[in-house]
Amino acid sequence: MNTARETTKAGYLSLTLRYKKPNLFALGTKVWVYNHGMVQYQEVNPTRGYLSCVTTKLHFGVDSASVIDSVKIMWPDHLVQVLTKVKANNLLAVNYEQPQPEPDDNPVYAAKPVFTPAANLFTYKHTDFSENDFKRQLLMLFMYSKTGPVIAKGDVNKDGLEDLFVSGDKNRPGKIYIQNTKGSFYEEPGSVIGDENTSATAAAAFIDVNGDGYTDLYVAKGGYSLFEPGTPALQDELYLNDGKGQLKPATGLLPDVSACSKSCVRPCDIDGDGDIDLFVGGRVIPGKYPMAPTSYILINDGKGHFSISSTPFDHIGMVTDAQWVDLDKDGRKDLVLCGEFMPITVFMNTPSGFIDKTSTWFNNMPKGFWFNLTVADIDGDGNDDIIAGNLGLNSCIHVSDKEPGELYYADFDNNGSIDPFFNFYIQGVSYPFVSRDELNEQIYPMRKKFNSYAAYAQATMKDIFSKEELDKAGKLSVTETRTLLLLNRNGKFVPADLPMEAQFSVVTNVIADDFNGDGKKDLLLLGNRSDNRLKLGSINSSYGCLLSGNGKGSFNYISQPLSGLCIKGDVKSATEIKVNNTKYIVVGVCNEALQFYKAQ
Repeated sequence: MNTARETTKAGYLSLTLRYKKPNLFALGTKVWVYNHGMVQYQEVNPTRGYLSCVTTKLHFGVDSASVIDSVKIMWPDHLVQVLTKVKANNLLAVNYEQPQPEPDDNPVYAAKPVFTPAANLFTYKHTDFSENDFKRQLLMLFMYSKTGPVIAKGDVNKDGLEDLFVSGDKNRPGKIYIQNTKGSFYEEPGSVIGDENTSATAAAAFIDVNGDGYTDLYVAKGGYSLFEPGTPALQDELYLNDGKGQLKPATGLLPDVSACSKSCVRPCDIDGDGDIDLFVGGRVIPGKYPMAPTSYILINDGKGHFSISSTPFDHIGMVTDAQWVDLDKDGRKDLVLCGEFMPITVFMNTPSGFIDKTSTWFNNMPKGFWFNLTVADIDGDGNDDIIAGNLGLNSCIHVSDKEPGELYYADFDNNGSIDPFFNFYIQGVSYPFVSRDELNEQIYPMRKKFNSYAAYAQATMKDIFSKEELDKAGKLSVTETRTLLLLNRNGKFVPADLPMEAQFSVVTNVIADDFNGDGKKDLLLLGNRSDNRLKLGSINSSYGCLLSGNGKGSFNYISQPLSGLCIKGDVKSATEIKVNNTKYIVVGVCNEALQFYKAQ
C-alpha cells in the first residue's frame, strides 16, 4: 500500500474538466496552478502511445498548503476561467459553462501574427521517388537522394519582377514561373528544366553568364542511390536566356563536373574581371560515403565558357553550403563554407589564390553536421555575421569536444565498398551506433565473432576491429550539433546563444530579415529531416521557428500562434519574394505542395 501522502502530509489538488460536445473530456485544455510564488502547469493530453492512454484527470502536488492561491484554466477555444482560494486535498470538478469563461488577455492570442498563410501564387505539388539509399550503403546516417524541391529566384524576362524556378519530380520536369503585374504567376510555356527520371536537381542559381543582360540558369545535379560518379546523370546543366525569357539548354560551356553529387551553387566574380564565376559544392560520392567529393571553382571567360580552377578546398569534405562575403573589406569576396563532419571554414580570396584563414577568424571552431550557412549583419555593426544550421539537440546523438561523435570508414571486409561506422559516447564510453543485426548484414563474418546480443552489448570499435584495421581506416568527427549564431566581433566570429527552440529540430534553411517591422533583423529557421537511418528516426519537431532580434545579437522565440507558421514536413528550400510590394515566403517541402506565407 502506498502511504506516502499520510507519511509526508503532502497536499494535492485533482481536477476533472467538462467541455463542449464532442470534446466532453476537454482534451487540449491547459491548467496553471499558482501557490506561494510557484507555478505548475499541465495539459489534458491522455494519449501515451499506440492504443494506450491515461486518465483525463489532472493531479497537482501542493506540499503542505491547505488553500491554493489560484487556478487558471484555458479551454481549447482559448477562453479562460480563474478560480481563487481553492481548497487543497480536493477533487475539483469544473464545467466549461459555470462560471462563464472570458477571453484571454494574453497578447499571443490577441495580436496579429507575423505571417499569415497565403493562397497559392501558383499550383505545385512535389512527388518524390521512393529511393532507399540505405540499400546501397546500409550504415549511413542520412539519405542523400531526396534533394527536391529546389527553388531559385531571378528576373527571367527583365520586367523588374522576381520569377521562380522550381525543380521537377517523378511526374514533371522543372519549370519557370513568371510573375505578372497582377501579382500572380504563370508557367513559362515550353520551359523544360532537367529530367528527374534520369538525374536529380540538387541546387540552382540564376546568373548572367555571358554578359548579355539576361538572366541564365545553372542547375547542379545530385542524388545518391540511382547514380554513378562520372556519368551524365551527375553532370550539371546550363540554360541560356534567349532574350525573350526563354531558357534553352546550352552545350559545350561547362567542363566535366560529374565526379559527385552537388549541394550548392554560389555565384561570385572571384577574379574581379567583371564576369560571374561559380563555386559548386561537392556533397557526396554515390556509393562511397563518407569519402570527400570534389568541390569546384568554375572560372568564366566572359562568354559563358567555364573552366575548372584548382583550389585548396577541392576535396575539403562533404560540403553542404557556402557563402561569398568580403570579410577583410579588400574588395574581393572570400569563401565561407561548411559541411558534414566539418568545421565552418574560411578561405580568403587573395590575388595569389585562396588561403585557409579559419584559425584567424575562429577560436576552436567545432565540427558539426552543418546543413545550412546564412550570412547577414545581425547586430547592425556593418560586419556580416553567420547563422549555421545544424542537427539540433533533439536526437539521440549527443557530442562535445571531450566526447565527440566519430566516424570510422574503410573497406573493412574487402568487398569493394566503404563501411562507415559512427560512434558516440554513452556514459563515458564510445559505442558504435550500428546494431548487431546491422553489423552482421554489413560484414557477414561478424556473426561468428558476436554470436549473441549479449556478446555485442558492450562492444566498442576496438572489440570489432583490430588496431591495424582501425589505424588504416579514415576517421571523421563531430563535436557540435547546435544551430549557432556567430557574431563578427573585432575580426573573430564569436558564438552567441540562440533560444532553445532553435535546437528542437534540424535546420536546413535560414532567412534573415526584419519580419515584424521593428527595424531589426529577425531569423526564420526551417528544417526537419525524416530521411534518416531508422535508429536515428525522424527529426521533425519544427513548424517554422521565428526568432525576433533585438538588433544587438540576441533573439527571442516567437510562439507558433504569434508567428502564424505551421510548416510540416522536410523543408528542402525556401526563399523570400516580393509580389505587388508585399513580402512572401515560399517554402519547398519534400513530397508536399509549395507553401506560401505573407509577411506583415
